[in-house]
Amino acid sequence: MAKEENVKEEKVEEVKVEKGNNKALIIVGFLILILAIIIVSTILICGNNKDIEQKNNKEENEIKQSQEKALIEFEENFTIGKEMSYNELISKLVNTNQIKENTKITLKVNDKEITEDEKYVFNEIGKYKVDVKLEYKKEESVIINEKSSEINIMADREKPVISGISDKTITVGDKIDLKAGITAEDSVDGKLDVTIEGKVDNKKAGKYDIKVIATDKSGNKQEETFTVTVKEKKKNETANKTTNTTATNKTTNTNKTNTNKNTTTKTTKKKEQTKKTFTTSELIAAGKSAKSSYRTQINAVFSYTNKYREKAGVEKLKLDETLSTAACMRAVEMAYSGNFSHTRPDGKGNCFTVLSEVGANYGYVGENIAMGQASAKAATEWWRNSSGHYQNMISSNFKKIGVGAFKYNGKYYWVQIFTD
Repeated sequence: MAKEENVKEEKVEEVKVEKGNNKALIIVGFLILILAIIIVSTILICGNNKDIEQKNNKEENEIKQSQEKALIEFEENFTIGKEMSYNELISKLVNTNQIKENTKITLKVNDKEITEDEKYVFNEIGKYKVDVKLEYKKEESVIINEKSSEINIMADREKPVISGISDKTITVGDKIDLKAGITAEDSVDGKLDVTIEGKVDNKKAGKYDIKVIATDKSGNKQEETFTVTVKEKKKNETANKTTNTTATNKTTNTNKTNTNKNTTTKTTKKKEQTKKTFTTSELIAAGKSAKSSYRTQINAVFSYTNKYREKAGVEKLKLDETLSTAACMRAVEMAYSGNFSHTRPDGKGNCFTVLSEVGANYGYVGENIAMGQASAKAATEWWRNSSGHYQNMISSNFKKIGVGAFKYNGKYYWVQIFTD
């Protein structure tokens, strides 16, 4: 009996051991399953994160590349006294079409930050350091690109332009204002006063040479001369003046006849002096004729101007025939009137009134004029070296150009008219 009991106890023990082993195996298997799930999940998450990171890196690289392309190499020089706004400086340093919207642009000149509502005056000769920083926020990161340039400010060596110079004729006893109608302007300093050297003795017939001088703030001097001719009075003019004091009707009638005759004589002289003025229709015809005659010069100015725009990274202009007619009209009227100015002769207003005469419409408009340059290349180079004229040539506001050229008394007159 004792043996049988021992056998039973051993069997029970064996059964207990087997049950314990199965439970352990289940736990181990469960742990292995959880571990496998964790490993697979980690692999998937890492893969997704890697894809996202690659995508973000690609976008950031694209933004950086566009920022690098947007930063323009500054190649321009200015004369002392040049004033530029924040937007004018940015237009020369950044191609804003290349950068993403909401990119912050920071501008510094000689380490001084310039805000959008500020203007900077380059009032000393020398080199100015200009820094531009582009910052674009992308989620938690900031993409930054910076560029430093130099602006060279030179002494103002451009001479002022004197307008309204013409020879004058008076009669003995007449008064004359030697400055009448004469103006001077400088691209840096604006309007300038003129001084007169020489005198006219209005009591003595003869010819008197008068010198007009304009000097800008940098000491650049321009001189022009004209001649005043003082004529003796005609005998019949003296007789009329004397006879006018007589009170008889007959004398008065005679005087009236003489006066009419003298008036006719004066009118004829006036026509001779102003025979180079035009009606609108005559001026349009003269402009079209000049456009045809000076086509080679017009095309050359157009070509040189677009080369400057191409170098500045600005879209090329289109040559507009209507604007070219208007530009030639301006060249003709300046040549024949002696009024080299942005104001039209004979009280027609500013230079842009010519556009209404040819039926041209515009939103933005600008005009460059030059006188005396012997070639299209010389004229465009002269404008290129003048900051105000150069701004017209490379302004992105303008899409079309008209060019005028006309030669009178051995001297060329050049005109550019720009519109949008």
